[in-house]
Amino acid sequence: MRRMSTWRIAATLFVAAALSASCDLMGPSADSPLAPEVEASELLLGWGDRDEDDQSAPVIVAESELTFIEENVPEHAALSDVQLLGLLGGVLNAGGHVVRVPLGAVTSLTRFSMERVPGDRAVLELHATRGILGWLGSTVVKLFRVPVTLEMSYANATNLPADVSTLKIVRFRDDGTFQVMPTEIDPVRKVITTQLEHFSLYAMASN
Repeated sequence: MRRMSTWRIAATLFVAAALSASCDLMGPSADSPLAPEVEASELLLGWGDRDEDDQSAPVIVAESELTFIEENVPEHAALSDVQLLGLLGGVLNAGGHVVRVPLGAVTSLTRFSMERVPGDRAVLELHATRGILGWLGSTVVKLFRVPVTLEMSYANATNLPADVSTLKIVRFRDDGTFQVMPTEIDPVRKVITTQLEHFSLYAMASN
């Protein structure tokens, strides 16, 4: 009997430890507070194992340091896209620019909207809210569980720089400055991409 009790206690402790580890890997629920911010960001974006040298602070620049890319949007191109997406994700397209929502970015039905802001500049306004059609009680999704990809095309740019490697995606900040996003360039497809942990107002620029 003593051996059986000891075995049962050991088995119970093992299962409890396994469940605890599983919950930690899944991350916080959509409604739970995330603190501190840096740890939440690393968890949601899967950056916990990145190199220490890659933990630099965001690059913030003034508008005077940027040249915003202007473009001629095709006449019949759709300039906005709205979709209700859930766990499986999906794709939005506006003015030739694309947002790719991967599997698991959100776990409940979410209203995603993407709109090209009127004007010559390539500027996109992105929103993600829980609550269909802006019903009362809808909440903004502040952090995605898996990064969402923003892909901006420079195929229709009218003031493209001689060196396309200077192209960047930048995020508008409330204080009038801009955050330069880590950007990858595909010169074959003529697109630049970045990974987003939340939505905001974004533009294509060179610096």
